[in-house]
Amino acid sequence: MKKIRLFLLILFLSCSFDRSETVNFEILNKSELSVKLIQISNGQDKLLLNRKLNLDEKVNCKLKFTDSITKGDGNYYLKYIFKGDTIEKYFGYFTNGYPLSDHYDISIYKDSIAVKELAK
Repeated sequence: MKKIRLFLLILFLSCSFDRSETVNFEILNKSELSVKLIQISNGQDKLLLNRKLNLDEKVNCKLKFTDSITKGDGNYYLKYIFKGDTIEKYFGYFTNGYPLSDHYDISIYKDSIAVKELAK
């Protein structure tokens, strides 16, 4: 019985300390033109890159979850301007106000967006 309690205690502590509240994004422009005003959000917190991202240019950025976010579930929102049009995409997932993954690679193409989630 003591071994079971010890196992459960270790399991609980390891799960509670592995909860990163910051998500890293690597955004790569593989389209034929520049993209601008890139925005990533979790619905509460927002990351805005107020600059152009040229062809084959890569940028790394971080989105920190604040304490004020509801402890609910949700996904991320990517928005940017390409050829004068606003492009939007939902991706990823977080639960109980914490991200499940701490890194996403995002590639922007002229006709699509590829998102690769890197597990913890």
